[in-house]
Amino acid sequence: MIINTILLQGDALKKISVTEDLSILEILNIIEQEGHRIALVQNQKKEFQGIITDFDIRRGIVKHKTLDFNATEIINYAPITENYSSALSDQISAIEKNNIQHLPLLDSKGQLVGLRVSSSGFVDHSNTIVIMAGGLGTRLHPLTLDTPKPMLKIGDTPILESIIERFKSQGFKDFVISVNYLSEMITGYFGDGSSRDINIKYIHETKTRGTIGALSELLSMDGIKYPILLTNGDIICTTKYNNILDFHNTNNFDATICAKDYSITVPYGVIDENNSELIKIEEKPKISFNINSGIYSFTRKALELIPKDTVFDATSLIEILLDSDMTVGVHKIQDLWIDIGSKEDLKKFQDFI
Repeated sequence: MIINTILLQGDALKKISVTEDLSILEILNIIEQEGHRIALVQNQKKEFQGIITDFDIRRGIVKHKTLDFNATEIINYAPITENYSSALSDQISAIEKNNIQHLPLLDSKGQLVGLRVSSSGFVDHSNTIVIMAGGLGTRLHPLTLDTPKPMLKIGDTPILESIIERFKSQGFKDFVISVNYLSEMITGYFGDGSSRDINIKYIHETKTRGTIGALSELLSMDGIKYPILLTNGDIICTTKYNNILDFHNTNNFDATICAKDYSITVPYGVIDENNSELIKIEEKPKISFNINSGIYSFTRKALELIPKDTVFDATSLIEILLDSDMTVGVHKIQDLWIDIGSKEDLKKFQDFI
């Protein structure tokens, strides 16, 4: 099999270079912005120490159930490397033989001077991405009195821009954004997407129609590629979206709902008894659930069941699908997922940055 690669050097390497003392979220932001799914770790003397991939971060999040852990726990200090002066065929052979996407290239002194990246994983996807960005954001007042929630900034970047850039970095280029409240701030900022090398169309809601009532308009829009991927405009997620589509298509589901593990710690000792006889006391147990992440995939057939010009929620469509003996899959997300639904959620995420 012949694979395509690209070589990163100079400024391209600097953009993905990090130090061990950065927070996990800071490292994740660098990985997301550059789209190569890797950060290069240096010490304070700018000496190469190792690598962190997006998979390493996801594995850390699954283990710790939080972003609050030290980067040193997930750094690969002994990655597979090649000499920079080695033949291209040898570099590609190392990538194929070891089933890796990133190959650091070192000089004779062991310093990083290049990064060979397999581009086989960067595939353009034709599926349409739909982002629901028309909510009022009342729980975030007064922040949303003059700014729609998706345009609130995390650091220097609007939430919606972070969502779009994540999709774009994974090869998705066609977007439909449903807007309503202060819609001109969104349409004015993104336009038709051409300046970002993507395509953006809009659904303009003039009244609230529930979480997905506006999607009935997709059926009359040109160029929509099914199954669509749907997400809310206030969700930050680092999952690989093509995995959702692969899961959805492989199983021929009419709809796929993405679930996220959510744990609650009971602040008391919990008693287990049988007929008034104590069996055990479990101190402050943690209870886990699969919650609705607000990320879905739908076929056109499923969306045809949405009534026109009516308040309609995603959960209502799921219920109709199940009652109609249509199939609904559950894809479990193992990655970072944050629903920025309140001032506390927003502050928590900003504090991480």
